[in-house]
Amino acid sequence: MSLPLEAGYVIPKPQTARVFGMLNVLYGTVLMAWAYSTVLMLMFAPVGEALLLTFMGQIGETVRVQAANRERVMERLLELSETEVQKAKYQARLDEARAMPKPDFSEFGTGMEVLREPAFKVYSLAEVVLGAPIAVMIVVSGVGLIGLREGSRKLAIVSSALKVVTLVVLLVYAMLVVYPIQNRMAMKQLQAQAKFQASLNPRAGAVNPFSSPQVLALMSGSTMVTGFFMYALIGAYPAVAFFMLRKPAVRAAFLPAVTVDEAQGTDPS
Repeated sequence: MSLPLEAGYVIPKPQTARVFGMLNVLYGTVLMAWAYSTVLMLMFAPVGEALLLTFMGQIGETVRVQAANRERVMERLLELSETEVQKAKYQARLDEARAMPKPDFSEFGTGMEVLREPAFKVYSLAEVVLGAPIAVMIVVSGVGLIGLREGSRKLAIVSSALKVVTLVVLLVYAMLVVYPIQNRMAMKQLQAQAKFQASLNPRAGAVNPFSSPQVLALMSGSTMVTGFFMYALIGAYPAVAFFMLRKPAVRAAFLPAVTVDEAQGTDPS
């Protein structure tokens, strides 16, 4: 029969500490991978945008060459026409070919223009400069938590707190500076796409649904809500780890084991 614990005593929970150790290693590894991908994005985004613009320019040139060839064919057929009926037919086809829109793909936009914005670069660099060291601290503390090292528990608490604070700072900057820029860029991209579609079919009509302030307000609101929930999701784990690793039962798992004689202050020898 087990005896009841006296007031003030807790049952150590080493398994909980080890679980958070494994989660810290996983969470920190994901954060390091995210920082690495951000660095790659900042390094290679200009190259990717240049390649995309080149490709779109080639598509536009191909479309223009094909249109010019069609016009030359119709002109030649018109010259060779022997009857008024043939001349009228080929003249109509020539007029139709000349009236066909010749879209400018260079105005379509790549969607990567936001990466050139200084505010976005500051935001991304801050993610790396602040996030990468904290990610390393979380991984290191996770390894120590698995081994039930007290210093690692303290490191895990500190790194969790730093991660939450960093996320709050980045979220505030994103909502005040970055997200409005992204919304303006996205609106510009949508307007360019609408203009491009109109150039393909000028008879279709007229109204640009992406020019209204209601659409911009909807985009802004959805971006803010999405960003908030994304940061809340990323920050949920370090917040839980900060709370759980300070609980008495988890702290007790890191205390050195003692015998009954040592606890009573007697020498077992």
